[in-house]
Amino acid sequence: MLHVRSAFRRLGDSLFVLLAFVIALGVAYAIERQTSGSAFDRLERTSVAGEADRVRTALAYELDLIRGYTMTNSVWDDPYDHVTARDAAGIAEDFVAADVRDAYGLAGVLAVDADGALVGGGLVADGADAFAPPTGELAQPAFLARLADPAGEPSTATCGVAISD
Repeated sequence: MLHVRSAFRRLGDSLFVLLAFVIALGVAYAIERQTSGSAFDRLERTSVAGEADRVRTALAYELDLIRGYTMTNSVWDDPYDHVTARDAAGIAEDFVAADVRDAYGLAGVLAVDADGALVGGGLVADGADAFAPPTGELAQPAFLARLADPAGEPSTATCGVAISD
């Protein structure tokens, strides 16, 4: 009988050692997971922040390109002459309706005189290749006259409306 008790005691001791080993292994795994997991989380956050900064930089660059396009076409090229001469066909050549919509994402180009009367341009519907007359408030000269200040300095227009003399 002593021999049987001794065997059970050794088995109990072995089970205790095995249980302690499993618990120690679990604790070691939890510590390793916490340590390496947080490091990878930091790495992921850094990577996402860097990608967001690259997107912001690219968008800022594209915005500068669009600003440059508008300033070039409204200040240095023929559009100024066409707007002041009230040449609707010339304005349509300077600001191609499909390009205004597809390349620059604009809903239209309205060239008005100081009183707000439409000189050229218009709105561009999806799939349209030509300007359509403005509707709603945009068809009202009094409303259009308030969108920009004819006496304002260059590059200070509030809505991108070109005003001729």
